[in-house]
Amino acid sequence: MADVIDAHAELGTELSAADLLRLMDEAHVDRAVVSAAVTDPFPSLRDRSLSLMRALLRSPLRSLGLSRLDRLARGGGLHIGHDFVRVQHVVANDALLDAAANTSGRLIPFAVVTPHTDRTAVRRVEAWIAERRIAGAAAYAWYHALEPGRDLAAIGRLLERAHMPLLLQVGANPRTSDFQALRRACPNLTMILAHAAMPLFQSAWESVRKDPHLFIDLAGPWIDAPVARAAVRAVGAHKAVFASNAPTGLRSPAKSGSGSYAAARANIESLSLRARDMDLIMGGTMAQLLTPIGA
Repeated sequence: MADVIDAHAELGTELSAADLLRLMDEAHVDRAVVSAAVTDPFPSLRDRSLSLMRALLRSPLRSLGLSRLDRLARGGGLHIGHDFVRVQHVVANDALLDAAANTSGRLIPFAVVTPHTDRTAVRRVEAWIAERRIAGAAAYAWYHALEPGRDLAAIGRLLERAHMPLLLQVGANPRTSDFQALRRACPNLTMILAHAAMPLFQSAWESVRKDPHLFIDLAGPWIDAPVARAAVRAVGAHKAVFASNAPTGLRSPAKSGSGSYAAARANIESLSLRARDMDLIMGGTMAQLLTPIGA
């Protein structure tokens, strides 16, 4: 059986490397892809609100859902209910790389790229690749209002040449959701669309199914078991990877300061897949996408 790999976790003030490793040990998760947190800790996310948004985004009224989601990200942060969650535009990549370096390969670092605010982003990614300090990169088009084709092409070409993946959170408007523009600029770049390509969902799944370089992760809480089931059915088990979206996706219950992989694993186990397909989702596919780093 392949290693169990969490393909999407974030370290920051809410979750340290030691905290995540403890949760991994409790759940028998062998390795995790980690990036630096790009927001302040999220408030509690109400299940009913999430369910309504998921349903809206997968309905004939999806344009209304996209508009509502797009309006959440404004003024340098996210407006979640009555809370304002600040988005970080200067991300603690160096601290993340140092933390991951001391875990014997269990935490796999992806650098968060913010080329819209950091003119050195391309040069820094190039150096980290050369020094074998990162295994990939992460970009948050929704949070940072990035246009993938315009803002990420230069970094995408570096990753493409190094055979390293980009984890991409797409946005909710035509500019920030256009991952295909980046595909055209970097046709051989491996991209993992976060949260089952939320908020695009099924409108992106056909592209993922057909394109050998496109994948999705199954990170919550933005998706639930029914969405995960529909996504895997649409793209194939070999194109979907297990992910937690820690710390938010590990909250148990949904609040800061506690956590468990139980819900994340239950979403996958509820799919009732064949053993081979389960192994691919839980780590087999992600292992194939990762390039070894370090000395």
